[in-house]
Amino acid sequence: GKFMVLNNLGILYGAFNNEEMALKYFNEALLVEPNGPDSNNLAITYNNLGSVFIRLKDFGSALKYHQKSLEIKYRLNDTKGIAASLNNIGALYMEMRNADQALVNFKEAYRYARQNDNKQALIYSSINLGTLYYNSGKRDDAFTVLKEGEAVAETIDAKIYLKDIYKLLSQ
Repeated sequence: GKFMVLNNLGILYGAFNNEEMALKYFNEALLVEPNGPDSNNLAITYNNLGSVFIRLKDFGSALKYHQKSLEIKYRLNDTKGIAASLNNIGALYMEMRNADQALVNFKEAYRYARQNDNKQALIYSSINLGTLYYNSGKRDDAFTVLKEGEAVAETIDAKIYLKDIYKLLSQ
C-alpha cells in the first residue's frame, strides 16, 4: 500500500545520500500507517528515521527514533526486532563515543539473541561486543564472544560475518 511505497522511497533516497528527501518520505509514511501505534511498520520507519539521523550526525534525534522502534518491538514481543534494535542503539552509542552505554545495549542484544536462538543477531551481537571488548583492552572477553559467534556463523555458513570475526580474532 501507500505506506510501503513511501517507506521504500525513503530508503531509496537514503541510499543515494539525499537525507532531506528520505526524511520527507519516512515522515509521510508515519502519517499513513494504517495499523496503529503498535505496528511493526511503524517500528521499521522509526528505525529508518534513526538511521538517517545517524548519517546526519544528529545523535539525539537518532536515539529518540531508535528507542521508539525498540519500545514497539518490546510491546510486540518481537525478539528478533528487539535484538536488532538494541544492536542499532549500541552502534549509535559507539558513534557518540559512549562505550558504557554501547556495552549495555550490545550485551542485552546478545542475551536476547541467545535466549531466542536468533543466530544472525547472535553473530552480529558477538561482533559488536567483540569489537568493543577488543577496543577497551579486554582481549579475553573479545575472544570468548567472537569464538561463539564464529561457531554459530559456521553452522549457517555466514561467510560475510566470518570475514569480520576472523579479522577481529587475528588482531
